[in-house]
Amino acid sequence: MPGPPRSLWVAAFLSFLMAGLGHVYAGQARRGLVVYSLCYLAGLLSIVSLVYVPWGRIGVVVAVLLVIGWNVGSIADALMTIRRNRNYARRRYQRWWVYLLIWALAWPAAFVLTLPMRTYWLQAFSMPTGSMSDTIVAGDRVMVEMHALFARELRRGDVVIYLNKVGDDRTIFSKRIVGLAGDVIEFKDDKLIRNGVMIDEPYVKIDGPVGFGSIHLSNYGPITVPEGKLFMAGDHRRLSYDSRSTGSIPFADVIGHVMTIYWSQVPQLPHSPYDAPAGILRAYGIDDDNPPGLIRWSRIGKRIIDSDK
Repeated sequence: MPGPPRSLWVAAFLSFLMAGLGHVYAGQARRGLVVYSLCYLAGLLSIVSLVYVPWGRIGVVVAVLLVIGWNVGSIADALMTIRRNRNYARRRYQRWWVYLLIWALAWPAAFVLTLPMRTYWLQAFSMPTGSMSDTIVAGDRVMVEMHALFARELRRGDVVIYLNKVGDDRTIFSKRIVGLAGDVIEFKDDKLIRNGVMIDEPYVKIDGPVGFGSIHLSNYGPITVPEGKLFMAGDHRRLSYDSRSTGSIPFADVIGHVMTIYWSQVPQLPHSPYDAPAGILRAYGIDDDNPPGLIRWSRIGKRIIDSDK
């Protein structure tokens, strides 16, 4: 017995909520599963293109258009499926509560499906301070290639995410590797001297007074980096709390390698920025030209360039 007519508007709305759900409404559950899987793969492909293809902001646009295109395509396909199947036998799963259940289960399913990727491949991190500016500034959101899978040899100049351990405190930091095991590290007037040679670091920022919460160590060392450890330093030397204060970090504490900035926005402070000390504003990258909440379009899609000097 034919089922009641399917509404194109309902199918479009359900497909908008979740790719493939409009097909379930149209009585084509298998096709809906295929569409959902293809949209999921399109999302992964967009992330890969954003991280690994050196397109800059064009890569961001391509990634966004890829996701939007697949979702628009899924809506269009659901509508065409209904038009082709005006007379159909009603399925048992064509109930409002089934659609609601599928939509509700899709969120934990997506979390489970992306868990291996976030654990072993790529994960997003938000940068809270300006200790790595101007390479990475407060409010940047970055994609990180996880070290658990891509355990390539770490090099001097790599920008990484690592677990900073001081006593019982565990904090995720982003810094640049400036010393490997056996390197003799010294700082004079904030400039890096490695193995007796002053290193050219065009990405380093040395200006302003000591930042809020930082320990200013313009002159440090010399020290020898122990075996199995790395010496870390922030690009903004006077705002960075790094190995000059905490010591070298174990190689095993490295979480991943920073690849690209996929979003950037001046962070919001929990209180009025006009009441905040200058050091805090500087650490958050807030000034008259960069008020809280401002989207930094010019930074989106920027790839993090390492130095292997």
